[in-house]
Amino acid sequence: MSIFGGKKKLALSEIIDIHTHILPAVDDGSRNWDMTMHMLEIATQEGITTMVATPHHMPGKGYTSPAEIQELTGQVQAAAAEKGLDIRILPGNELFYREELLDLLEEGSIMGMNGTSHVLVEFDVMAERSYIRNAMRNILGLGYTPILAHVERYPALLEKNFETIHILRKLGVKIQVNAASISGEVGKDIQKQMKKLLKDHLVDLVGTDAHTDRRRAPRIQDCIRTLEKWCEPEYVEALVWKNAAKLLNQ
Repeated sequence: MSIFGGKKKLALSEIIDIHTHILPAVDDGSRNWDMTMHMLEIATQEGITTMVATPHHMPGKGYTSPAEIQELTGQVQAAAAEKGLDIRILPGNELFYREELLDLLEEGSIMGMNGTSHVLVEFDVMAERSYIRNAMRNILGLGYTPILAHVERYPALLEKNFETIHILRKLGVKIQVNAASISGEVGKDIQKQMKKLLKDHLVDLVGTDAHTDRRRAPRIQDCIRTLEKWCEPEYVEALVWKNAAKLLNQ
């Protein structure tokens, strides 16, 4: 059955936002506690039930330690509960790939997604296909499962038949796309590419990559409405809930 032409509107009992920058004042995401709380309010209004806090581990953007991530995540969870927000906050990290990252992974000094062996990895936007492919093999070789963050940002991977993305998924790499790229907020050309990726079942996870409570807020409903037009209900559920729940051990 084709995934396109989905008609049924989903009643999702859970929505997991796998990629967010909600921890206050640790990277280029939320600037302070007030912004973090407003971001959580927006997320709950959007129907998001779980958010993974994935601060940058990147030169120039921050190196929050696993212990600090755990502590801050707990504090944000407590503050959300105090405000009566029904949302769960889990710890994670967004790792910028460079040579020293392999040493950090081998040492076990990197925060996996909710303490699992899954790691969210990003690259320079101009990284070549061979560089990304070799990097992912290196991470897999250390016993980790990489999640490629916002695949739509890497022109080298968006060749006509998505050959490299096919190869990466066969290796075991998970592919994440930002919600705004599916809903068309970052341009129609990118949206068309995302539609092609979805047609080929080459996307595993959708996240907001939220950084603020304004332009890059944790909004996902426009994305879900677009997915409901394009995809079968089972695939939509997998993209925004079930695949993430599985890799997070939830």
